[in-house]
Amino acid sequence: MARLDTSSPENSMRKILLPYDGSTSSQHAVRYVADKFRDDRNVQIHVLNVQELPTLIDPWVDATVIQKVQQELNASGEKLVMEAARTLQESAVPHQLHVHLGLVPDVIAKEAESIGCESIVMGTRGRGTFSGFFLGSTAMKVVHLAHVPVTLVK
Repeated sequence: MARLDTSSPENSMRKILLPYDGSTSSQHAVRYVADKFRDDRNVQIHVLNVQELPTLIDPWVDATVIQKVQQELNASGEKLVMEAARTLQESAVPHQLHVHLGLVPDVIAKEAESIGCESIVMGTRGRGTFSGFFLGSTAMKVVHLAHVPVTLVK
């Protein structure tokens, strides 16, 4: 999904990335950002949802099936970022919405750099898999990969 511009961005705006997966923790992060930047016209919040492609897709699967899976994942991501957008709109916080496919921590760190964000604000516990328990949480991976400060919200 391309960026959905819901405000008029300015070059001098502070940009903050807000990863959102619909979990309680990410909802708290949205509320934190909405309260902190209420009516602030010098900030641009970039709400990001990252959808991971299933790793069990056989490489010989028909391309139309893979495309359909990607469309479904994008639709799911769009629905999620619209949830966050409602909270930000209620607080009059300028924002843009993004949905990407890929590995969640990698995409978050790359998107923050690509957009030119000065920081990332995210929940501490997302809707990750049980493997996250053994491999480390998404939030901790983002902290290590990102080149900007990361604020974690419980």
